[in-house]
Amino acid sequence: MSTEQKGPEFILDQAIKEIRNEEIPPAVMERAADRVWARLSEQPEVETIRSCADYQALIPAYLGGRLPEARGLLLTDHTHECPACRKTLAAGRQAAPVIQMPVRTGWGFWQGGRKWALAAAIVVAVGLAAYVGMDQFALTPGGNPAVVQNLDGSLYKVAADAGTPVVAGAALAEREVIRTAKGSGAVIRLRDGSLVEMRERTELSLAERREGTTIRLDRGAIIVEAAKQRSRHLYVATEDCTVSVKGTVFSVNRGMKGSRVSVIEGEVQVAQGGNTSVLRAGEQVSTSPSLAAVPVQDEIAWSRNVDSYIAVLGELSTLRKKLEAIPDPGLRYSTRLLDLAPEGTVLYASAPNLGPTLGEAHRLFSEQVQQSEVLRQWWAEKTKPAGTGPQFDEILNRIRAFSEYLGPEIAMAFSGNPAGQYSPLFLAEVSRGGFRAFLEAEIKKLNAGAGIQIMDEPARLAPQQGALLVLLRGNLAAVSMEPAQIQKAAALLERPGSSSFTKSPFYARIAEAYREGIGWLFCADMQAVVKRAGPTEPSQRMGFEDVRYLIAQRKEVGGKTENRAVVTFAEARHGVASWLAAPAPMRTLDFVTPEASFVTALVVKSPTLLVEDLASMVGASQLSEFEAASGVNLRADLARPLGGEFAFATDGPLLPQLSWKLVVEVYDPVRLQWTIEKMAENMNRAAQKSGTAGVRVDKEQAGGQTFYALRGMGLAGDAHYTFVGGYLVAAPSRELVLRAIQTRETGASLARSAKFMALLPHDGQANFSGLIYHDLGSVVGPAAKMIEGALNPEQRKALAAAVPTSGPTLVLAYGERDRIQLASTGSFFGLSPEKLLLPGGASPWSGMSVKKKKR
Repeated sequence: MSTEQKGPEFILDQAIKEIRNEEIPPAVMERAADRVWARLSEQPEVETIRSCADYQALIPAYLGGRLPEARGLLLTDHTHECPACRKTLAAGRQAAPVIQMPVRTGWGFWQGGRKWALAAAIVVAVGLAAYVGMDQFALTPGGNPAVVQNLDGSLYKVAADAGTPVVAGAALAEREVIRTAKGSGAVIRLRDGSLVEMRERTELSLAERREGTTIRLDRGAIIVEAAKQRSRHLYVATEDCTVSVKGTVFSVNRGMKGSRVSVIEGEVQVAQGGNTSVLRAGEQVSTSPSLAAVPVQDEIAWSRNVDSYIAVLGELSTLRKKLEAIPDPGLRYSTRLLDLAPEGTVLYASAPNLGPTLGEAHRLFSEQVQQSEVLRQWWAEKTKPAGTGPQFDEILNRIRAFSEYLGPEIAMAFSGNPAGQYSPLFLAEVSRGGFRAFLEAEIKKLNAGAGIQIMDEPARLAPQQGALLVLLRGNLAAVSMEPAQIQKAAALLERPGSSSFTKSPFYARIAEAYREGIGWLFCADMQAVVKRAGPTEPSQRMGFEDVRYLIAQRKEVGGKTENRAVVTFAEARHGVASWLAAPAPMRTLDFVTPEASFVTALVVKSPTLLVEDLASMVGASQLSEFEAASGVNLRADLARPLGGEFAFATDGPLLPQLSWKLVVEVYDPVRLQWTIEKMAENMNRAAQKSGTAGVRVDKEQAGGQTFYALRGMGLAGDAHYTFVGGYLVAAPSRELVLRAIQTRETGASLARSAKFMALLPHDGQANFSGLIYHDLGSVVGPAAKMIEGALNPEQRKALAAAVPTSGPTLVLAYGERDRIQLASTGSFFGLSPEKLLLPGGASPWSGMSVKKKKR
């Protein structure tokens, strides 16, 4: 068959393949870049796009082919992320003929920058456009992406002019729209083995990319049994959300009110607008408040496999209840191990023995699997051999076996030697006999006889070089690689508490923590560490030369997992360490919305004190030079008009313009505005001498409010601000400033939201001195998915570990006379020590949202 006879699609594929494989000389690339720069430079300056209304105003010109290319690229990319604008664009296409649909490119670039900044943005845009273009046109494997596996009733291919009946076994092409008729159902089998069950009156199409396959669900309901995707993903996209999975069973129902996603087994990620949520078996989410939740069993009742789905849901629900009933290790209020810490201990840590808890969870899981044929088949499918390394059961059994011989905790003490080196000593109680025989058997299994040495009398046995030394004495065990540590431990085992460490203030502080009850504990004698390193002038100026101890804890309090870290000082805080004020109401948070992805806020003792401390650190002469150049006195003109509250947030879309927000408490707005204008005046004077552009301060009255704008800030962009209620509110656009004011007036702020209140730790403080809040998973997760397909397996693994998936995190700070305390609930910046126990955090019950009850 000739090339012409194979049709236009084959010719296009071949052309694309040849273009992709062609090597382009650098000179040609440079000339092309110059042409692009010249073309974009000729385009007139236009107003900045700030909101969806601005995008929607561009749609008529876009559909009419009159919109400049750069603006068209921005609009096209925005509609891919914004359901509202995508809907408006679709309505516009129905009302007017479409001239041309531009190919989707990468992110938009900043408007109004300098030539070099725009050139850099072009490089980024071209690179992203090339990547997305490759994604759009990359050749997929031969054949069609799906076939009709089963058909009950009628299925049609939907075209503009008519519908064509489809029979069982028929192949489905990419972007081909299919629809089930009334009273009909169908099962579609994708290329990767995934099954898509369609309900009656359901319409969908398929699209394949390098990162995976997307099911575009226009209406109706489907149940997806996703095959394991390895490096790829399977997506289900509706008009108002996107579901991403690696291998699970879930349903998506797209109706007039919105979309509802239900999970039958496994875990899915649902992106809706700027928010991302993770759902596990039995959980459900809707995209509209008017779309109420329904039992998952009712949502999938139409499926031909409803019985097996409900059976798995029931078994997992039963197993979850059993796991929730397992008591956690409980708090520890005393210990023998602290008395065995050697002299000179500067670091001490204690962790609960989680072996019994893990063992009981595994026992219940194995028991349920054996009792249930449904669960046994499900588990067999999930644990197909994937490598030659140790399997999950083997690793867990080894941990459990060791832990059964040990007491309720494992401690670690670091002490220094005269050479300035620190070495760890691990300590544990032995709770049952036969530990030595068990240990010798394990050493033999691991063929590690040369690397592990069990010692009864350290003074009589010469240790092997580089061996791990294990001292067993009575019902106590000590492990170290330093013979000196083992000898000290042997002496303390004979006379517990004889070390001078037990009489130190550091020992007393750790003992106090035990009396209050501990779960996970980390303690550092910062005074000893600083003393060994030697005092430095910067540390003295900053007020950290008299820091004493760092005590960090993680424990269950009132049904919540709390993390606390306390840094204590020998006397009242001074220098930089004293900047943080005592806990107080933080009204700056009234201007931040619940949709903020990152917020940091604090209360300082005195802005004037900050300036004086900075002057002592940088030198009075440098401060005087700055004041002479700027024409303002930092103490009188800048610090004195300010109050003590500050807040910064990223609160809104990140593209095409970063939606930042700055809120500052102001006592004297007239003086502060004079200072801003005076500094701008002197900057312009200096810019005029150097022949560069200066800045401009604009002022405008609107709605009885005075608004200011700092323009000509270069890459920083314009800054709009106003004074309201004793605060300066600044943002990159007036619309964002108005939104901040409206948030304060309505009271619908982040600090009053349910998700923020749920993160507050349980303590006696009515206020706090500072905070860091982030919900980065909703921002980083979707961005990471965009680049995941271009990474190798190791890079994808690292990316997955770096992307936050545990929801919002809040860390509070409290400033007291001689200490600073940090507190958070749940995970501390997305980390928890339990995840470090098993390789990769693997667990057969990791997707079951298990919460252990206290004893």
